[in-house]
Amino acid sequence: MATPVVALATNTSPRIERCWAMPKKDVTRIPIINQLLVEEMADDDFWLTDLFETESGRYAPNRLVEQRIDTYERTRSMLPILDGLLFNPPITFAQAAAYHRAVGYRWDGRSSWWSGMKDKAADLIRAGGKAICISWDSTGLGISRGFIMERLLIVNHGGHWHDSIVTVERKGGF
Repeated sequence: MATPVVALATNTSPRIERCWAMPKKDVTRIPIINQLLVEEMADDDFWLTDLFETESGRYAPNRLVEQRIDTYERTRSMLPILDGLLFNPPITFAQAAAYHRAVGYRWDGRSSWWSGMKDKAADLIRAGGKAICISWDSTGLGISRGFIMERLLIVNHGGHWHDSIVTVERKGGF
């Protein structure tokens, strides 16, 4: 008889909030999301915010994208160093393709790109550090990468707009 596989489940009882707000191109400027960022980042020292943003608008080609990638590579050599990371990647395939064009990379269109970016992001955060992820789902960086969900904010925009979902997770191992 085969040994049964036991799945480990973690009941983290995260704080769950839901509200309505007008959508904005830069979701970090939506007042309720901005308030969450201010609250969660207030006590920590070294945060890296949005590897994917550019000064002329998200995913537009300019030097800042290259600087952020360079910053990521330099920071990665000192792993793990960050107290926190705002992970706000391109959400749709079209946004991801635009991001890749902006930085001069070819993309094969596979969804595994997102999990690879989450792996890299998780490597940057020290034990006890936070990850704040903005997406259309509540996956965050996830328990498989050593993160425990502390807070979940669902921002409904009404109409045909997808909800913005913000997760706040803490890296275990401390």
